[in-house]
Formats: sequence, structure tokens, C-alpha cells
Amino acid sequence: MILQKSKDHPFLGFLLFIISLILTIEEANSQVSSDKQQHIELSDALEGSFQFQMINHRSQPAYDTDLLEKISNKQKQNERVSFFYKGNIRILILSKNEIQNGITFSQDEKVIYVNQ
Repeated sequence: MILQKSKDHPFLGFLLFIISLILTIEEANSQVSSDKQQHIELSDALEGSFQFQMINHRSQPAYDTDLLEKISNKQKQNERVSFFYKGNIRILILSKNEIQNGITFSQDEKVIYVNQ
């Protein structure tokens, strides 16, 4: 049987729409999964190498993969680096040499609160 027009077969148009929607959702889920995997890998690689210093407030920091990439890119071989993030959060990054020598921030030291 040859299909000539979708108006002759309204179910076919609906079916094609559903298939397209499913493929779009699958692609989006794949991208989210890839982003989560990248976040986990970066987070694991940087574990203990940086510290959030919360200036004049007590909230918990939220961070994404972009910030982890920024931290990774700013890390130096021989010196500590710090920079401000979102105005009132300073991030201190240990040097690669310190990390190799076993100097890291513990879970308790990952976030500190500073009044200035």
C-alpha cells in the first residue's frame, strides 16, 4: 500500500511526531548524561584542591561544571591562586605541587566562612 498524503492517514503524522519527540528527548538525555559525567570526573580530579571562602554570608556554595573547568584552568604548578566568584565567594586553589605532596583541603575545610 502506498501512502499518498498524511491527511489520508492522520495516525501516520501523529506517529512521526511521537517518534521525532522521542528521538529529541533521547538526544537531550544523552547530553545531560554526558554533562553529569564530565562534572563528576572534574569534581573527582579536583577533590581537595580548592576551597570556597564565603565572605560575610553563611550559605552553601552551588557550583557547576563551568566553575570546575575554571578552577582547573587557573591552577598553577608552583603557587596558590585565588579569585572571586559571584562577588562574595573567594575560591582558593592549591598548587599542583602541594597536591602532589599530599597537601589537600579536607571535607571540613572545603567551605569556610569569613567575616570581613
